[in-house]
Amino acid sequence: MRPSSQVEVKCWLCPMTFRTRRQLKNHLAAAPHKRLSVVCVWCPEEKSYRRMVDLKEHIMANHRSKIEIMPYSFLSENNGFWMSNYPETYAKVISPSNENSQEAMKARIEVLEFLNRVGNTNRKKEDWTLGWKCPREMVRGTQEEEVEQEKPMGHIHQHAPPSMKGWPSSNLH
Repeated sequence: MRPSSQVEVKCWLCPMTFRTRRQLKNHLAAAPHKRLSVVCVWCPEEKSYRRMVDLKEHIMANHRSKIEIMPYSFLSENNGFWMSNYPETYAKVISPSNENSQEAMKARIEVLEFLNRVGNTNRKKEDWTLGWKCPREMVRGTQEEEVEQEKPMGHIHQHAPPSMKGWPSSNLH
């Protein structure tokens, strides 16, 4: 039987640690951080939603005709990166959709059209385009530190699994 080992995932914005990446994602989405928020590109004024699933509910209820002509994965959690208010944080915990995919290109077009249509927004065009450059280049090697703890079984000590740094982020969800 393997020894029980636990890998804690640290929040890089506060001192909290979590047992799973899912718990970290939930923490980052909630107050006080609210760092997984995404903007609705079809509302007449700037409206943000805590997570992609909340934006999806809003769009299905209020902008159904718009979403019907978008690629199927437009509202996926991965594609939310392109509509994210904090792309650096988003990319650390959710792997962005491929920048050359139809859904990513459509998301960027919709964000730019939104910025042209809505005059006074929290982030300017330059902020958005700079954030879009961060996915793999900026986050590679900068994921949150993970703390390994050992739990001995009798007098035998075995180590926790190696850190997940360097693993493809698709394996970490």
